[in-house]
Amino acid sequence: IAETKTFDPENFIKRSIHEIWNWRLLNKVREYYAESVNVESASTRRINGHNDYQTYVLSLLSPFPDARMSIEHFCSLGDADSGYRTATRWRMRGTHTGFGIYGEPTGQPIELLGISHHLIQDGKIQREWTLFDEFELLKQIHRPKSH
Repeated sequence: IAETKTFDPENFIKRSIHEIWNWRLLNKVREYYAESVNVESASTRRINGHNDYQTYVLSLLSPFPDARMSIEHFCSLGDADSGYRTATRWRMRGTHTGFGIYGEPTGQPIELLGISHHLIQDGKIQREWTLFDEFELLKQIHRPKSH
């Protein structure tokens, strides 16, 4: 009897976040995301395709070289035929010690709460919607240092 392997959207999303965001394996974008992926993110960012998505990840990780994402909650609806719609609440913690889109490093610790929704079809993420409070992030980066 052949064993039927069922797709587990929770494991798929958790692995993608861990491998891409925590392990910095940007080559894994091609494994998890469709070539024509469309992403909408904070500050009206629009990302299309693998290369844009890798650039997006780098733009958010380079200012926080020690950043780590943890998943706090996950849920999904759907099936293999219609696709899976997922919602993931995540938290990113790190230190602003790298150069990037948020200016010169301040050394400030950051903690960012975000949510990502995905549409998974044919074993790949086709669409992603990610929201986080970028203004709150800037406030944490540029707050006065405590002594």
